[in-house]
Amino acid sequence: MLNSFVQMSFQDLTGQRIKHIINLVRKMEEKVKVMVISFGIKLSEREKNPDISKEDLQRAVEEKVAELTSPQKKPGP
Repeated sequence: MLNSFVQMSFQDLTGQRIKHIINLVRKMEEKVKVMVISFGIKLSEREKNPDISKEDLQRAVEEKVAELTSPQKKPGP
């Protein structure tokens, strides 16, 4: 019976580690997604206006990201 408890304890610790790793991967995925979106927006804004300032570029990125993450408006009748 003691052997069964040791095996269950090991499985519980393994499960906790796996959950921890999955959470870390999800956080990394979210950060990479934000970086890719930001970089893509910066590239497209630079193509539209090569003389855009860094502040205006950052503002455009923040506006676009807010637009992408906000609830989508459904077309009304």
